[in-house]
Amino acid sequence: LTLERVDKVGLINMPLLYERWVLLQIIMVLKEVFRFTPQNDWKSQLMQAVTTNQEDIKIVLANEDAKRYISLWYEKKLPNNKRPDFTLDLTWYPEIDSEKKEAQSKRFILDAKFYDKNTFIKAGGMMAKIEELYTGKNYSENNQNPVFLIHPCKTAIESQITPQTWGAY
Repeated sequence: LTLERVDKVGLINMPLLYERWVLLQIIMVLKEVFRFTPQNDWKSQLMQAVTTNQEDIKIVLANEDAKRYISLWYEKKLPNNKRPDFTLDLTWYPEIDSEKKEAQSKRFILDAKFYDKNTFIKAGGMMAKIEELYTGKNYSENNQNPVFLIHPCKTAIESQITPQTWGAY
């Protein structure tokens, strides 16, 4: 009820603020780390969408040198009528395909949750939340898409499950 009152006043609740911060972070990582170039009007398009609470917001990014292209969607409606926070549609071409005739593609689903460890515990654990998104809400679209959970909780993973350094996070 408190969050509803905050929404009526026009303030943004923390989960929504976190979600939008994650959107900016995804764009920044794609730009700065993976050298993607966003479409020219991406900032104004993003501001317009956020201030009017639009859905199905699409920002196109390209890395011409690598022949990789991303359509980053915010609150895209999937064919099953579900609406994950972020959808990344990646298209790429093999190195030998100089004329770009053999497009390959993969969809990635990312959902932002502003959860702490206790919230994850109440939800049955982080893996239960991922299972809910993957199977329950069918963000995987019948096991076709990998589904990732983005969250700020450092202690959600109690034991490292892979020897890679990122496994602790």
